[in-house]
Amino acid sequence: MPGSGKSYVGSLLHRKWGMTFVDTDHLIGGREGRGLQEILESHGEAGFKRLEEEAILALCAINPKKAVIATGGSAVYSEKAMNALKASSLVIHLDAPVEDLKANMEKDGSPNERGILGLKGKTVDELLRERQGLYEKYADMTISLAGSPSEDQVMAEIMAGIQRKTGGLEMLEITPPHPRWVFRQ
Repeated sequence: MPGSGKSYVGSLLHRKWGMTFVDTDHLIGGREGRGLQEILESHGEAGFKRLEEEAILALCAINPKKAVIATGGSAVYSEKAMNALKASSLVIHLDAPVEDLKANMEKDGSPNERGILGLKGKTVDELLRERQGLYEKYADMTISLAGSPSEDQVMAEIMAGIQRKTGGLEMLEITPPHPRWVFRQ
């Protein structure tokens, strides 16, 4: 979901922990040779979801180590892609309040005209309600962003969760609407 901060967090993890950062939106845009909004308008929602699923499956197939992968919000609509991530990864759901998502989107333009929101004609609230069950279904753990925790607090909680679940860090994936992190051993 737009405004979740996935690219910011991915860049932060890249800088702090030296992890490779891959944003599937940029990967798709580069492969198609145009911006995401243009891709969405020409391929439609179903076509874009297919491209997103293909990108995730390709990344899982090459099994990058110590990587941060930011996926688009509609990734959770693909059971195949999410199962591929869950099969070898730890998915962490960052639960951001909808007001924070809206505020972040306002900084970049109209929150109801960006990405899938513009195609579906839905509000941020409606799209979040539509997807929330899927985010919960695929999450191995949830970190609340209510109250605006500091970067250091969020990173410490992520690392504690990784250590509890895996004993180490090799892959990280951020999937909106709230960043979701997947760590692969």
